[in-house]
Amino acid sequence: MLLEKNGSDTRKERGQLRRSQRAWLKFKDENCALVGGLKGESNLSASHFAALCEKQAIEERVNFLEQIARQQGGL
Repeated sequence: MLLEKNGSDTRKERGQLRRSQRAWLKFKDENCALVGGLKGESNLSASHFAALCEKQAIEERVNFLEQIARQQGGL
């Protein structure tokens, strides 16, 4: 059993975090493909804008996950 310091079971939260991460990955991929297609005028520039979008989205997600980990004492 996965227990936190206070003795609570964290399996439910970990499962929710995994589901959230999977959903976010799908959203990131689709959203950044859209951004690339809207901003890019050629395949190369579309790929460039999609990559910039992904970089920013990943940085934001890492910050979000780090914040959760700090608040929860590490999931």
